[in-house]
Amino acid sequence: MPGNNSQTHMPRPAEGRPPQGAPSRRGRRRGLIAVLSVFVGVLVASLVLAVLQPWRKGDDAGSKESATPSASGTTLTVTGPEGKLAEKKGWAAPRDFIPSVSESNKQVIAKIPKLDDSSGRTLGPADAPVTVRVFSDFSCPLCTKLHNDSMDSLIKRAKAGKIRLEWRNFVIFQQYGSDKAARGALAAAQQGKMWDYIAALYKDVKNPQGHTQYTDETVQAIAKNAGLNMTKFDKAYSSQAVTNTLNEESQLAKDIGLTGTPALLVGEAFVPGAYPTKTLMNTVTMQAELAKQKR
Repeated sequence: MPGNNSQTHMPRPAEGRPPQGAPSRRGRRRGLIAVLSVFVGVLVASLVLAVLQPWRKGDDAGSKESATPSASGTTLTVTGPEGKLAEKKGWAAPRDFIPSVSESNKQVIAKIPKLDDSSGRTLGPADAPVTVRVFSDFSCPLCTKLHNDSMDSLIKRAKAGKIRLEWRNFVIFQQYGSDKAARGALAAAQQGKMWDYIAALYKDVKNPQGHTQYTDETVQAIAKNAGLNMTKFDKAYSSQAVTNTLNEESQLAKDIGLTGTPALLVGEAFVPGAYPTKTLMNTVTMQAELAKQKR
């Protein structure tokens, strides 16, 4: 600290010491530590986001459609009881089945509220060994593919009491009117005919590879084809109750980290996209056997 003398003393740099203004070794070290701290902070933040949004992997956030499974030949290592079952069956993941999620993500699945039979959006017994939760958008081409390829197999298992099937709308293609089609599904559910409505809807799709567009009029036509009471349907379709349920379903999908459709939670496995029916049904079988082991 300077004294009373107004002329401050500036020591001359010693030999080998950096000149005034140049960073010292200690300064450079501090700078490196600061850079590393920022890098570690970003890495930790990324890991936290990955935990909070566990289903992002495998989703195309740009198109908001779940990625189509690729035949890359990549094999996942599956350990524990699931790995032993897979080895016994000669199955490789993800070619033959989709393995269970991590323990932290199992807790996410466990917190998802179960749909009551009175909702009209379930199929199969409540105590079935495996619950299959479907999150779908009616204007999504991959959702159309999932329905055309695999929904009959899932419905058959549900009717046979082997799985519990739950349907939820996740509206992401509102620009094509998928919210109107979803409102129709919820209105049909109030008459216990949601599955009939869905079947009639997909039967009417002209271009399965495209984004099907819906209007109030086309939704009404689908409802008629499904044999619904149109007076009751129209009242439910425009009701606040349907609006609330639709908003709650889409919000739930976002809250658990879903970013695309179709998205299926098969027991404790996450199936993004329209996987081959055999892979999907093998996943159901694997989850059923794992559930049996836990009893």
